[in-house]
Amino acid sequence: MYKQKTYKHIPHPLPILVYAMVSSILLIIQNMNIYSFKNRTCIFVF
Repeated sequence: MYKQKTYKHIPHPLPILVYAMVSSILLIIQNMNIYSFKNRTCIFVF
């Protein structure tokens, strides 16, 4: 019972994973803006 009570206070790992993915994708987009449009389209296709 004690473990179940402590787990409720710990945030769900899924929103943290989604937030990390979104932040990393935003960083990648910001880095791609530095390169040319051709490199961006190649990366998006990849």
